[in-house]
Amino acid sequence: MVTLTERAREALRTSLIAARRIDPEANLRIVRHDGGVWAVFAAEPDPADQLVDVGEIVIGVEVGIAGTVDVGEHNELTVVGP
Repeated sequence: MVTLTERAREALRTSLIAARRIDPEANLRIVRHDGGVWAVFAAEPDPADQLVDVGEIVIGVEVGIAGTVDVGEHNELTVVGP
């Protein structure tokens, strides 16, 4: 299970709203990359993604990511715990 801190929710929501100005169909996924996690834009969530409701948007989270997602100083995502 994944939870998002308020700071992560706001950063991800802001990013997706900005992306949807260019592509109204844009979606956001949190995926594993180089030993950490990244937020990436995708045409649609992967069918296996856990969907996390963030107000008016839904973010797909790759299978196997668990814990609390936060955003660091330079908008770098981190996951703490499961």
